[in-house]
Amino acid sequence: MNPKRFLLAFLTAAIIFAALVALVLSASPPNSYPPVKQTLEASIAQTRVAAQSKPPPPPGPSPVPATVTTVAVPKRPAGAGNIVTDFVPPFPAMTHVITSMWYEDVGDQRVFVYAGALRDRPGEAFPASQGAVFVVVQTLDGAALPGGGTYLAPGKTGPLHIVGANGGRLVLESDGGARYYFDVSTRAFVASP
Repeated sequence: MNPKRFLLAFLTAAIIFAALVALVLSASPPNSYPPVKQTLEASIAQTRVAAQSKPPPPPGPSPVPATVTTVAVPKRPAGAGNIVTDFVPPFPAMTHVITSMWYEDVGDQRVFVYAGALRDRPGEAFPASQGAVFVVVQTLDGAALPGGGTYLAPGKTGPLHIVGANGGRLVLESDGGARYYFDVSTRAFVASP
């Protein structure tokens, strides 16, 4: 190897190393930090220096745009809407027990009805003795609209389940087998389906 080239490469490497050491030392955490924080900050600084010293990746092909896939929601027709069997409720599990959901499209709105109960002591798994129906109204693209609310079942029914519908009236059953009816348009429990 040519001695001049070797010397030039050695000097270049020494200058880069000295610059990196100076950068690490200037980026070291203040001594007022606790030792654990100093270690974390030093690690972050070393990672940053190492990343900056690497050459950028060569240009490659453009990323392929993600494709949108449609997922079939398991549902069954019930009255004017559908009972959905697999869903994530929009209520916190610490305060609500949600057992089932029904929805109906009305014009440019979608009305969701969730059945279940309110927990007696939020944050505890049991009991949830106050049966309830929770109504949520949205646009078809998911924006919230007014008109929803929480509707308590008559008496301490325990969690309710949507088992059927007649038009816009839902048929609900408690864990104990009691049957209730909820009219979605009037947002009220009624005597018959």
